[in-house]
Amino acid sequence: MELLSITKNSPPQQQAELTELLLQFCQSLGKTIAKDLIADALENMMTSNKGGHAFLALVNDTAVGMCYCNLGSGIPGGGDYLWINGIYISETYRGKGHGLQLLQMVLDWSKKQGCVYVCSVRDLENDASRALFKKASFNQSEVIWMDRNL
Repeated sequence: MELLSITKNSPPQQQAELTELLLQFCQSLGKTIAKDLIADALENMMTSNKGGHAFLALVNDTAVGMCYCNLGSGIPGGGDYLWINGIYISETYRGKGHGLQLLQMVLDWSKKQGCVYVCSVRDLENDASRALFKKASFNQSEVIWMDRNL
């Protein structure tokens, strides 16, 4: 598997593949988000200095998955951390170890960035995500997610 960091300077085809995988990811969560809104959010992430990063996973030059995340700094984790917003493998490529390989590559990248901690959330019913993060030795507990629009 090859891991590509997608930036505003990445080829348009790679940006389009990432956008399509993000669309599939949102749909898998039951969220209907227009493709142009996803593309706008990616453009914002790529042109700002907000710590956002997006990765495209390729197998034999085929985009099979993606991960998008943020770098941050926090006290409970003891320093810089990686927040995984989403990780996704296309249905056709699931069950072949690609998710774990993608996750490990992103974790290796985060260590090179100086991160000492990684965190994420998942839906309680998302058994595939639970299994993936369990295989990667993540501690898992029930949490209450709080958010609101500003």
